[in-house]
Amino acid sequence: MNISPMAENLQPLIFISYCWESKDHEDHVISFANKLSSFGYHLEIDKIITQRHSSTHFIQMMEEGFFKSDKVIVILSEGYKVKADKFEGGWDASIELY
Repeated sequence: MNISPMAENLQPLIFISYCWESKDHEDHVISFANKLSSFGYHLEIDKIITQRHSSTHFIQMMEEGFFKSDKVIVILSEGYKVKADKFEGGWDASIELY
């Protein structure tokens, strides 16, 4: 994977959030992120952030991702819609930011 959170010269910073619903969906997200990275964008992806740290406060991580980034991409999917409709999973944490 070509995503480096420590790269200082890649701009702008883009935060990507998505529903962690399947390996296939995750592969598509990572492929998209790698494409953006190849164009010189610095990326932070919610799931990768949680994997880098042994303990991650989800709401704090989402808030930092939203507010420290130049752009935010939320990748919508059927699984994301289901969680949003039920106010469960990570989606409900994101609406608390507003």
